[in-house]
Amino acid sequence: HGLPPAGHPAGDCARCHPTAAPGRAIAVPVAHVDGQVDVRLLGRDDCADCHAAGGRAAPAGSHTAHARFECTACHPVVDEPIADHLDGQSPVTLGFGEYAEGRCSQTACHGVGQPVWGAAGSVTGCDACHGAPPVGHSEGPCTQCHPPPTDARHVNGRVDLELPDTCDACHGAPPATGAHLAHAQPSAAAPVACDACHRVPAQVQAPGHLGPSPAEVVLVTGRYEAGTCVDTDCHAGPGAADPAPAWEDGPRRCGDCHGIPPPDHLRRPCEECHRAVAGAGYRIAVPARHADGQVDFR
Repeated sequence: HGLPPAGHPAGDCARCHPTAAPGRAIAVPVAHVDGQVDVRLLGRDDCADCHAAGGRAAPAGSHTAHARFECTACHPVVDEPIADHLDGQSPVTLGFGEYAEGRCSQTACHGVGQPVWGAAGSVTGCDACHGAPPVGHSEGPCTQCHPPPTDARHVNGRVDLELPDTCDACHGAPPATGAHLAHAQPSAAAPVACDACHRVPAQVQAPGHLGPSPAEVVLVTGRYEAGTCVDTDCHAGPGAADPAPAWEDGPRRCGDCHGIPPPDHLRRPCEECHRAVAGAGYRIAVPARHADGQVDFR
């Protein structure tokens, strides 16, 4: 007979036939050619007896990379070891997604990725299976919100989050980008609260918070167009010289927002009439009372 017989899986005869010895030898001659085939049937839990186990190599491809998964995660349960299993068909039946030309696609474990089975290096990083960041996800290091992946917690059907509770865990409070510091920690005006320009979420996971950049700007008054603040109380008061400053421009001067002096105004030192806020030499003496929505006049 063939070695192996037609329609029979390849392998060491002694794995399944107790009359055979390793190396394709006859171990029990009296039980050989006696009109019956002696087979040691394998139970459902004995996959490792033939496949990868201990010092045995995996049968093919990328099995060792998936070894922590149960066999039934990818292969249908075998009801009849001989008829449905040891039929000589290779590759075996898969019970998930699509499997074409050696690629896994449309699977829960690899998402939109299409890794090549048996090709080392086809899955090299996070973005091989999902975006980094995924679509509609905020940017930043993954480990800010997700614990470092481990074999037991990665690709297990759930997303593990360890979200921080404070704003400054993800970005500065205030952020250092653009002109945030100039508004939140100004040298010549009262600090501007975050909710003056942004919808401040009640908690980190609030809907609309962890979205893609840039952050939504919702000015209480005025508009935000093409990187400029337009028609806002803080930059567009009476006599404004530049009512639409660009967000990332350099430091502003007194004459950038209103004239020195403003139109139809006496040409006198500011501190003579605005002593509560202005100092000598066009200096802001009391920043907390400057650009606060009212004119201090004395």
